[in-house]
Amino acid sequence: MANRSITLVSNLDTIIPYGRQVLGYTVPRIWLQWERAYLTQIAEIFNNTAPAQLIENGCNVTDSSGHTFRDCYKACGNATTMFESPATLWNCVTLATLSILTRQSHSTDKGKYYINSTQAADANSSLNFGDLEQFDFPFGKYRPCAADSCTAFGRCDFNFSQFLAIPINNSRIPELASMMEGNYCTTAQAGIDLDIAGPGIIIAYFIQFGLVFFFAVSFTLITKWMEIDGSQLCSHYGFSEAIRSSITDLQETQASYLVTIASAAIATFFGTKGTGLANISTILSWMTNDTILKGVVAAGSYPLLLIQLVLHAGKSRTWYTLLFVVVNAILVFVMHLPKDMDDKSLLPHFQQAAVDLKSCGNNAGPRTFCGLGHDAANTTGHLAKTHDYLFKINSRFPHAIYAISAILVVDWAAHTIYDGYVYLCTEMKPVSTRIRSIFASLQSASQAIQYALSRFSYLVPYWIESQVSIRDVLSALKTAYRVFWAFLELVTFGMCLLAIVEAKRFLVFLPKNSDGDTDITKWPFGQLVSVAVWFPIVLKFLYLLV
Repeated sequence: MANRSITLVSNLDTIIPYGRQVLGYTVPRIWLQWERAYLTQIAEIFNNTAPAQLIENGCNVTDSSGHTFRDCYKACGNATTMFESPATLWNCVTLATLSILTRQSHSTDKGKYYINSTQAADANSSLNFGDLEQFDFPFGKYRPCAADSCTAFGRCDFNFSQFLAIPINNSRIPELASMMEGNYCTTAQAGIDLDIAGPGIIIAYFIQFGLVFFFAVSFTLITKWMEIDGSQLCSHYGFSEAIRSSITDLQETQASYLVTIASAAIATFFGTKGTGLANISTILSWMTNDTILKGVVAAGSYPLLLIQLVLHAGKSRTWYTLLFVVVNAILVFVMHLPKDMDDKSLLPHFQQAAVDLKSCGNNAGPRTFCGLGHDAANTTGHLAKTHDYLFKINSRFPHAIYAISAILVVDWAAHTIYDGYVYLCTEMKPVSTRIRSIFASLQSASQAIQYALSRFSYLVPYWIESQVSIRDVLSALKTAYRVFWAFLELVTFGMCLLAIVEAKRFLVFLPKNSDGDTDITKWPFGQLVSVAVWFPIVLKFLYLLV
């Protein structure tokens, strides 16, 4: 029969000294310590014969006089103290598992290991857990806590009741260990907050896409017709004026809608006060909703960019509407920055969300810490699968937004500079006279160089002799510019279609993964407002059209 041994370490930071990157999020080490204590420590002790590590600064108990001392027997016998810190929970679970695996006095369930009695005595003198063979009682606290946490935050797709009815023994502990590190978290719901991405909000985006496509096509047509004097009929009925007047309002509404959502997202997921987290109760829910918001705002940015591209193509470049694009791009960039999960602000919020978990001593239970990726085959794999439905492209790759926004800024700046030059040449006579004299001198120099080159044209290849006029070059550049701009509009239109596809996938995924038991057919007030925000644009257009 093999021996099991015990070793004491000063604190959990010695065992888990660093945080971890999980799907682009920096998880602090204390959350990994909670995850290990709740979900995988039983399996670690059962599957590995390496010395079991106990934490010296765990099992702290405060008496009525305010004196704090270490006593694992008392700490593990009370749900409030047992689940108060990861170090205490670690010790309770470790000692309970060792008790079952090494007990020899039990008449029907002897353990298959011996414990090093000297090491056990040394650990007992430090942590005061008493007789190790009688220390299986922490499972009487652990199991109800795990079951209630599972029920409170989603659902339990496995039969946990059997572990509540029958005491844990040597034949049942491997199943409990496998369950806790396995499907206990894989069956966790994503916990989507309907205030962030409910069906009303997604439908509002569909309305946005429809309005943008209509106005983009209409504005393109009326500007092209005006170039060939073919818009008189439409102008007579006010169609052209209705489009021109309403398209700026549409751009304003899009921008204010996106900026509002992005600002709220930044305040919620970058803030330290827990603002906006009322319906987010677990780490998995936190990561899921943040991912959704990144995807939603990025997807909604492409209609904004498409209208701005159409305005520029129609020679309607204003800093006012371009400012919307720039502000939106900045907010999208901030939203997609790597995030550190601030345990100092989030953990109190999660504790508050678990205030009704009396079996956990009103502390956060194991379901709170699902989603940290303790096993690539379990939590991370589950989250990666759901991630495919959470605006997979737009939540990860917003780079096209930055590129298109930058091109729009450059285009506006170039035309603004050119318009300023034309103004100087035509309106400001004293300055324009001087500028014209400079350009006349440059033109004379250019003609002299051209004459010299023509005299020695035999020194250059034939294709240089067939000189192309500046007008032809400018015409070619103008054509290339139009082709490039049309390509840019097509790319943006394609990204809009991708956003619609991702939104539709998410809408199908939503009913089974919303927060708790919320009925998604009953829209809250905020979702109704999201849909109604587009009605004034439609009404104004119809009014101007009539």
